Amino acid sequence: MTVRARRIGAVLLVATLALVGACRDDEPEEVDGATGDDPTTEPAETGDGTDEPTAAGARLPAGTELADGLVVPEGAGLAGTVFPDPGTPGVAGAAPATPDGWIALLPIDEGEVDPFAVFDALAADVRETGPAMPGSADSCSWQLPAVDEASGPGRLVAVAGPAPPAEEIVALACEATASDGDVEVTMRLDWGDDHPGTILVTRGFGARPFAIGSRGEPYGTEDPAPEAPEAVVPDGSCAAAGCEDDDPTPTTRQPPDTLPPTGPDPVPAEAVDLLPERPAAEDPAVGEPFGGESGCFAATRAVFHLPEGARLAGTDGGYDATSVLAVDDADAAMEALFAEAGETEGMAPVEILDAPLDDGTAIRTMSFQGGAGGTCWLQGSTDGHHLLIQMGP
Repeated sequence: MTVRARRIGAVLLVATLALVGACRDDEPEEVDGATGDDPTTEPAETGDGTDEPTAAGARLPAGTELADGLVVPEGAGLAGTVFPDPGTPGVAGAAPATPDGWIALLPIDEGEVDPFAVFDALAADVRETGPAMPGSADSCSWQLPAVDEASGPGRLVAVAGPAPPAEEIVALACEATASDGDVEVTMRLDWGDDHPGTILVTRGFGARPFAIGSRGEPYGTEDPAPEAPEAVVPDGSCAAAGCEDDDPTPTTRQPPDTLPPTGPDPVPAEAVDLLPERPAAEDPAVGEPFGGESGCFAATRAVFHLPEGARLAGTDGGYDATSVLAVDDADAAMEALFAEAGETEGMAPVEILDAPLDDGTAIRTMSFQGGAGGTCWLQGSTDGHHLLIQMGP
């Protein structure tokens, strides 16, 4: 499963449709993009005469290599770096590490950019590496206004279908997951409302080939489309799903032969004319707020503020945002964010842990449960100068 699905729960259908893929004996592949130097960071001379990167360079351009043969598509950039997946060490019942798994946040360029074209370019790149990633026609939905505040986000309707009136469209959301039986990739695009425009990409293990897009029902449909039936893996055993070793975690998954068919097609060209406005990308100074509200805090939902020695590389904004910081000191940034959240008995564990990676190195991590009911995951990078923040409801 993907990093985001394990820690804070994937939105729409992806989390419930991902297939069992934890039982593998083969050697993991090297994560190319997660260990390279950041060419945009500026060196700063230190007291011992050595040069170390600072938080100055926070975003890499289109064409930057991610990992597994993927590159940042035209119209987007890479927020900071590619982060490896260390699992969630020190957390009871947490997911194990995925040595060759990774996560990357791609902010979409400012100005007149076609987010569908950016999504489809990356999906095509994924298809060239193996997984049959659906195109935007099977992955993208318009979000309509919420009925009221208590009911949460508004209804999702397919972009590749009857078009709603432009004034009814609040935001765009595209999500798809594909596996070739070895590699599983998930792409999530958010645009409009509180979202400045980003694509979140995660890579993990895939047990069997499948592809699924999270397209909504056609506009004008009174009731949501019926869900496909689920199949239960007997006793939660990996052997029952065709794996070599037992998986002790009972799991309910949908078999690939029941999934609706998907293809590489893009949305209709005229869909770009219906795109809602999006907020400008955030560029906060130290001490100013960034990202979206989360329940990671002691008493209520709130927004984090940029700590000393940090620069915002990117955030998907909105509700429970994923953000990337370029930092001088990852430990100090983690401690500052935790201190801001407010220490309570319910927020544990609170220590910074070293999470070992397959190449013998380690990154710093912290996970805690907020008093307001949210879960926060803070993770350093292999270069020691970037921080990934994932916040759950």
